[in-house]
Amino acid sequence: MRGRARVEQTTESTSTPPRSGTPGPAGWTVLCAALDRAGSRAELIDVLNPARFVADETATRWAVVSAEHLAAVAGRSGIAATQRHVDETVAAELDRHCRRLGIRPAVPLAQFVVAWGALGGGLALLHAADPATDVSGAAAGVIGALLPADAA
Repeated sequence: MRGRARVEQTTESTSTPPRSGTPGPAGWTVLCAALDRAGSRAELIDVLNPARFVADETATRWAVVSAEHLAAVAGRSGIAATQRHVDETVAAELDRHCRRLGIRPAVPLAQFVVAWGALGGGLALLHAADPATDVSGAAAGVIGALLPADAA
């Protein structure tokens, strides 16, 4: 067994908050390394589960700030283009790992990445309002449905 493919918490900080649903530079490196370690569908789902991110108090504050930031800059073409580029990059990386693991996503990966970002951001905000929210269970169920075992 290749071990649990967990995303490790990072203490690196940046001068600006990460965009909603997308990793910052340090987060991207951590995500890629965790995806590389995923040896099964279950481990891939674990890597993509935002529960550890949401459990971090600083990350939860960034999620709230990020939501406020997105509302303030909504409609600016540069922001949208940057977000699309990041989403395309994440989708390409996920495609590589889904192929490696023999997983056929239930939706196109471009749609999966948008939904994954919205799911993580939404659950982070819900957890900020209600810390008893079962982020891990909700996320694992949705991610598992989008990356079905029977389609592999």
